[in-house]
Amino acid sequence: GGWGTISRATAECPLSVTVNMLGEVTTARMTFKGVLCEDCLAFDPARQNSWEAKEGTQLLCADNRVPELIELTLAGSPPPPSNAAIVGPIYELTAYTSRYNPSPLTISPAATLALAYDPNKQPQNTLALTIAYYDENAGKWVEMETAGHVAGGVEIRNTLATRITHLTYFAVLAKLKEPTPAKFEVSNLTISPTQAQLNQEITITVNIANSGGKTGDYSLKLMVNGITKGTRQVTLAPKTSQTVSFTVTGDAVGKHRVEIASLTGEFEIVGATKPSRINWWLIGGIAAGIVLVFAIWITVWMRRPRG
Repeated sequence: GGWGTISRATAECPLSVTVNMLGEVTTARMTFKGVLCEDCLAFDPARQNSWEAKEGTQLLCADNRVPELIELTLAGSPPPPSNAAIVGPIYELTAYTSRYNPSPLTISPAATLALAYDPNKQPQNTLALTIAYYDENAGKWVEMETAGHVAGGVEIRNTLATRITHLTYFAVLAKLKEPTPAKFEVSNLTISPTQAQLNQEITITVNIANSGGKTGDYSLKLMVNGITKGTRQVTLAPKTSQTVSFTVTGDAVGKHRVEIASLTGEFEIVGATKPSRINWWLIGGIAAGIVLVFAIWITVWMRRPRG
């Protein structure tokens, strides 16, 4: 009786499919029509990522051929969408009807693909994590219905699961929060020198920073006594800053008010100091007086009594 049972099982399920998950191989029996005769649960060597198709699932390649091999490999492309980041590797699932003949594969009912991720590698502005597949015809990633992976009634930490009906590129995507608009702050108004001569150059600097989440443009305007003396267009990436300088020439004596954004200061222009006149008459009189005193002293000294 035993031999007869084996014979019937072999006759009904004469084929097998191999599932290679990053080098870890699992096989399952199937019929000529590609229907699995047993559950097929395959893990990668680290037992973090898995593929599972239940008994009764039909696996069919092009022209109704059955697969000999289903293989999970690492892939280096395609790039992530603009509003998301890829957390961990990109995987490619490929079916082969023979060793060198890859083929599209349809899975009915859907199989389960579970992918692990490193929570320390997800961006800080992550809104949600999801498994996505790459639509090669549309050239874009498509988010899939994703849930935590449950095995044996226990949810596996840091692992997501989805149902797949075809093979392509798969990855864990982090959907990102919309970055905040550019936000500019102007600070540190510096005027050098604060006192200058007529027609001397004066340098005025400020620091501008973008504390927002997007790149933006900002127009700086230098006002002196309410009159525009210069403008600068600044483009800053998020979380960056730049020092901006203006140069003006003092063309009027007096104090001048400087204004950039909400910052104010002032500088003063002074006239050139006139050289003092030399009073030659006074100098001459002093010199003559000195000579007269000296002459008197000599006369007195010469007439003093001797002996």
